[in-house]
Amino acid sequence: PIEFRINSAYPNPFNPSTTISYSLAYRDEINLSVYNISGQQVEMLVNGFTTSGLHQIKWDGFLYPSGIYFLKLRSGKSLITQKLILIK
Repeated sequence: PIEFRINSAYPNPFNPSTTISYSLAYRDEINLSVYNISGQQVEMLVNGFTTSGLHQIKWDGFLYPSGIYFLKLRSGKSLITQKLILIK
């Protein structure tokens, strides 16, 4: 990978889990978290140094109510946000 990005979560909308893929151009300290519509963090998926390349992680929303969530990927001064829709 030559860029810092989140690929589209699949499936989205989802019930109850979705696969999130993201890529890093170089090894970096990242934070990948899920937030509810009120801006409260509901889950931290990754927090720490991660190698360069393509990565995948599954998020299971079984414990959370239906609604809109936001996935945020932070690295240094960069931030990418993606909308997730959980339908039960």
